[in-house]
Amino acid sequence: MNNHLILEAKDFFVFMPDRLELHCIQLDKFAFNVENRTYGYDRRLISVRDFVWIYDLQPTMAALSSPADHLSRARIQRISATDPDAAFFFRAHRFAFVSPPVWS
Repeated sequence: MNNHLILEAKDFFVFMPDRLELHCIQLDKFAFNVENRTYGYDRRLISVRDFVWIYDLQPTMAALSSPADHLSRARIQRISATDPDAAFFFRAHRFAFVSPPVWS
């Protein structure tokens, strides 16, 4: 099992739709949750439909080792968010889970 989640941006939240390296980023145990002031996340509490607000990003360790090569690989169109051959240039640095309103 991986130690990260893959967050996929929705089209209306992507600042520049041609920036494919921003469409999918990693959320890992080193990301800081600004709501509860802890690092990481509890995988048991995550749903596919959860909305995650990303405050800022950092390059992945792989991107730091070879930035130009990794950026070009991260910009290749993905078959799906979970494509095992896809490269990730960014990971979430600070984030928060946004809870939808509960209707009674």
